[in-house]
Amino acid sequence: MPPLTEDILMHYATHCHENLKIKCSTIKMYICGLRYIYLQSGVQCLFTDCCSSKLLRLETIYRGIKKQEVKSSRKRLPLTYDIIKNMITALHKGIFSPFVTALIEAACVVAYFGFLRCCELTVNTIFDASCNLCIEDITFEEDYAILHLKTSKTDPFRSGVNIYLFKNNTSVCPVKSLIRYLDVRRSRFSIACNSSPLFVMENGEALKRTFSSIMFDPSWKLSDSTHLITTDTASE
Repeated sequence: MPPLTEDILMHYATHCHENLKIKCSTIKMYICGLRYIYLQSGVQCLFTDCCSSKLLRLETIYRGIKKQEVKSSRKRLPLTYDIIKNMITALHKGIFSPFVTALIEAACVVAYFGFLRCCELTVNTIFDASCNLCIEDITFEEDYAILHLKTSKTDPFRSGVNIYLFKNNTSVCPVKSLIRYLDVRRSRFSIACNSSPLFVMENGEALKRTFSSIMFDPSWKLSDSTHLITTDTASE
């Protein structure tokens, strides 16, 4: 392992902030990763007990980066049950095609009851079955469904977690919405392997994050337009 000094870490943190535009919290996580690798290798460095001391200059860099970060001025409002219910009512009036209606309803209701982030339901560019939701990741039982989330923002080691979605006998039911969507999907795309995307658009491609912009179009008049589906529900 190459030698590691506080100066190198300071330059690295500055590079991440100035050039890569990475937040301070993420930079700290990256440096924690470096610490883990060096400690695992057994190489004596500034992270080992005999050499450890407070990295005061690096901490000063952290504070400076944090002060320069621009906080979002946009007020992010929570996605409430009433908004979801009104949205489903509007969807069933025929705003979109039956397929898109079933897709949006299932995605939003599952995200709401499962406390999922938008990035956990959608893909940015290319679908990857090893980390994105697939058909095989949903299992139906008598009174509930199990959604297996392979990876998430709070699961950096990809341990995976099972999310239980229960029937609730209302118009906003995650299990019924999923079953309805899958039925519509099977009628449109007859062949689908278990590793294919769980949520797909009308062209058969995995649901992209950009598609979510239509989910809370102001023309729906469901609520204030600052209620966004891209808000991290789990962090509210």
